[in-house]
Amino acid sequence: MYLLTYLLTYLPARYVADTLRRSRHDVCLNVMPLFHIHGLVANVGVSLLSRGAVVCSSFQVRLRLRLRLRLRVSRLLIVPGR
Repeated sequence: MYLLTYLLTYLPARYVADTLRRSRHDVCLNVMPLFHIHGLVANVGVSLLSRGAVVCSSFQVRLRLRLRLRLRVSRLLIVPGR
């Protein structure tokens, strides 16, 4: 286990936000657990840095589809299934 520092969380999130050209108009649907580093940094951190919106949801296909259509989700980040 290692300690998450400012540089280990902010810099990767900033890099991803700049590379993907994320903006405040993006809506990210996060279906990844927040204890997962990618779910925390790449989804929530990037959305916060780009001033976009992030919606966290469970992995229910019908609910995810309804949210995606209703909220006009521009980014969908999920964990691969088994």
